[in-house]
Amino acid sequence: VVSTQSTGHIKDLYKSYKTKITLIRRYNKNCRLFVCPVLPSKSHKLNRKIVEFNRYLIEDLCQCDLKVQLVEGLYTFLDRKFNLLKDEFAKGDELHINHRGTSVLVVLIKRAIFQAKSRNGKSVNNRLYSNTLRGGPLNPI
Repeated sequence: VVSTQSTGHIKDLYKSYKTKITLIRRYNKNCRLFVCPVLPSKSHKLNRKIVEFNRYLIEDLCQCDLKVQLVEGLYTFLDRKFNLLKDEFAKGDELHINHRGTSVLVVLIKRAIFQAKSRNGKSVNNRLYSNTLRGGPLNPI
């Protein structure tokens, strides 16, 4: 959605996103909400918009009383020399990630979830407590 918006509309897009998060939080005050910043693209023009949207996520959404948790580590996707999505994660167009990129994203999301669970005592060595009891996977990440 970010790719189709002009820079002036990014704030409106963010406000709509925040409204949805607010509604989820109002519906369930105890659920864990994880937000994942928008990944970089292969386009400098798109990346300027992505950076703006992600800045709102970090500076506003993560700082307010909605109690969201940011999925961290997305700098992994960024080629710092060119400030674009790394070729190894690009699908071939400007926007989408390939299977390797999807695998890395899954690892980052799982890590965020397991770290949150371990703070509550619900995980054993990066394994869900329930998986540990029934002999589930040793390393889901």
